[in-house]
Amino acid sequence: MTAATIKTCALCNSSQPLRISHIVPHFVFSSMKTGSLTGYLRSLDNPARRIQDGFKQELLCDACEQLFSTWESSVSRQVYLPITTGLQSVIRYGQEYSRFAISVLWRVLVWRFNAFISVAPQFKGNVENIEREWRAFLLGKERKPGAASCHTVILSKNLILGVGNVVGLTSDNFQRFLQRAVDVDVISDHRQPFVYAKLGRLLIFGLTPLEGNYRSSRVALQNGVLGPGKYQVPLPILKALTHNTERVFGAIEGLSDAQKQRINASINKNHAGRY
Repeated sequence: MTAATIKTCALCNSSQPLRISHIVPHFVFSSMKTGSLTGYLRSLDNPARRIQDGFKQELLCDACEQLFSTWESSVSRQVYLPITTGLQSVIRYGQEYSRFAISVLWRVLVWRFNAFISVAPQFKGNVENIEREWRAFLLGKERKPGAASCHTVILSKNLILGVGNVVGLTSDNFQRFLQRAVDVDVISDHRQPFVYAKLGRLLIFGLTPLEGNYRSSRVALQNGVLGPGKYQVPLPILKALTHNTERVFGAIEGLSDAQKQRINASINKNHAGRY
């Protein structure tokens, strides 16, 4: 057996053998796979290709991995399961949720940092400061996560969406993408950066302090409530989700007849004997 490579943990900065960490918590992809029509996960870039799991990277030491796992276990039972089953319209959460939400955004920020800064270098210092503040909060060194904001919205099955006073029902494809896809990234509108993680119907977003009416979606540090309501989402995030919807369904339309037949066969096999 070869010895594990010693590297620096991205969270605690200790020199340890690193784990292959999930950027998006494993329970999210496990739930998606269980509820999938085909019984498989598929790449947003190439819907014809099956994937076994989500995004991974050598990121955390064992102790920090266990720290995140504790929050994920709690949120999986108390928040994510009620969202996926739809049995509760109002979901109450404790302090584990704020740690979980910021841990997901922090992971996405670290994972996508180089790619983001390569196209938006003007935000490098700002993003690095927020990453340090989030890291101190996750390690318990600070009681608050600094100046950056963190928000959560549960995406409804009958979502009404609009810009300003113009609202309407979303398209079928956009609704399907919001319900079933996992989409994470760091983006900007050339004025400020944003990080988001859409985990099925659970949308978490934040980064710089947001201007506007975001109070209803702000994640409470101790105890809070998730549920139906009127929420504001930054327009750059909405545009990113819309763009990715078009990209995914455009790729699906471009599949060959043979590829479509294989997908339909997977659906029929996976749902044999079910209503």
